[in-house]
Amino acid sequence: MVLSTTNLKDTDIMTALGISDHRHSYICSNEHKKLNIWSYRKPTIYNENDSLSDAEFQGQYSEIARGIYCGISMGTNNGRLKELLECTFTYHPPTGGNADPFRVGDFRGYDTAAVPTPTGNIVSPINYGSREQGIVVEFSYNPNNTTGVNLKRFFESGYSNLSGIAENIDNCYLCIIVANPNRTQYAYKALTNWDTKTITPIKHNGGYVAHWFTSLLESDCPALFNGKSNSIYHASLFLVSTLTPQDQYSPKTLSQWTAQAYDSTANTPQGCIGVPLALNIPVTMYNVIEEAGKPENKAVITTGMTANASGFTIAWTKNKDTYSSVYVNIEAGGYPYGSYSINRTLAVSQSNGTWFFDWNSLHIDTSYKNGTLITVNVRIYPNSSTNEFNRIWEATYTTTWNYSLDTGPV
Repeated sequence: MVLSTTNLKDTDIMTALGISDHRHSYICSNEHKKLNIWSYRKPTIYNENDSLSDAEFQGQYSEIARGIYCGISMGTNNGRLKELLECTFTYHPPTGGNADPFRVGDFRGYDTAAVPTPTGNIVSPINYGSREQGIVVEFSYNPNNTTGVNLKRFFESGYSNLSGIAENIDNCYLCIIVANPNRTQYAYKALTNWDTKTITPIKHNGGYVAHWFTSLLESDCPALFNGKSNSIYHASLFLVSTLTPQDQYSPKTLSQWTAQAYDSTANTPQGCIGVPLALNIPVTMYNVIEEAGKPENKAVITTGMTANASGFTIAWTKNKDTYSSVYVNIEAGGYPYGSYSINRTLAVSQSNGTWFFDWNSLHIDTSYKNGTLITVNVRIYPNSSTNEFNRIWEATYTTTWNYSLDTGPV
């Protein structure tokens, strides 16, 4: 429901919010907690008694400078990099008074179903030690979003008055910042366009890029990994107008991984803003190059995963617990085709070897369209009891599906 921009009545607002109290202080302060914070038009902190202009719904400059855009904490410019890892998208409604009045007129054009633009998703788990699928990110951008919080307005209106900000959000780069579990270290880097395998702006070749990735090798940021697989890290996505900020207090480059102590005073680069719904996201990190362990960190099997035109291979190189066989669960699939799970009891020697699964056995075939992201989740147990605390090893492999009728998937 989008409220009218003319002849708006209190009862219209009350119906949209699902409340019965008609007090303006109650309606505008969000005491009822019913407000859709992602609507662009909503009660906004602004020292103005009359109706706000469209640009003024972005908020006063004093609010924007504190990382509050459209009334929502967004972890933007003029803050510390670590604030991108602590953002909670808190809504800051008006509090009343001469300097911060309640205006029911702010509900003109309010959309109960509004969503933000852009949005992002950090695919969990992230794999420490993977050259191409260390981190996989999904990114969505709707340029026609007129009723929701759309960062395009923020970048292009000039109202933000932030030096160095891009005039066009299309020219911005998508970046990620990751903090270790105890938040003593974080690292950040620009993401790579999945199609071109290069770092590009979010709009490339006439369209907004939906899939991104980056390597996460041991040599990239060794201080980030805590040495324990299956740990919960936190990550955030942000947009930045340049990969080489000139500000002496900002990162020198975003094209490669940079690690810093969590209490670092490093500023966010100029023209930097967090991606809605993609800040302070908990993600599981697995170590795919070190020996994975049981809960007591006892090394069992070192393994890796590869794919080719014929199928999918799991390689193991060590077996310290002298298992003669292990129980392997594999779940494979790709959006929007769903997933398929198989279980196998497989022999394992004391040295090295491989297990191979052809694509048909994983129910991946010509029905999958070229470009589909195929994700294979592998879990290894000592026996058919799949209690997570007995799990020997777990990791995820992601590849892009391309199928030729002559050669099969490549």
